[in-house]
Amino acid sequence: MKFSIYLLIIFTSYNLCRAQLTSDPVPKIGWDALKKSITYPENYQRALADGYADVTVRIDSIGKITSVEVFANLPLFKDSVESALRKVEWFPAKSKGVNVDGIVNLSIHFVSPKLGKHLMIIEGYK
Repeated sequence: MKFSIYLLIIFTSYNLCRAQLTSDPVPKIGWDALKKSITYPENYQRALADGYADVTVRIDSIGKITSVEVFANLPLFKDSVESALRKVEWFPAKSKGVNVDGIVNLSIHFVSPKLGKHLMIIEGYK
């Protein structure tokens, strides 16, 4: 019971903070360029491996990444995503015109190359 109450408080606090944001962090290169910067690992292309990575990026009030958490089904997907994200500069989140710390959550799906192509779908951005 105590654990459930703590979770409720955390989620409620998070949602109240999110409601006050007027804009989320945005990559300076744009979302499309960010997508192109995340490469499908070459070793997995040969193996035709599909994969995913769930990502949480924390950006401070000056636009610097403070942490990147990547949960991926295969290690090379994690390395590819984290490496690409750490190279990107960000516009910070804003609340009432003031720069604030922000969080970006992404779900990245890697679909194995077929006929010389691969598909990468990134969800969670505007």
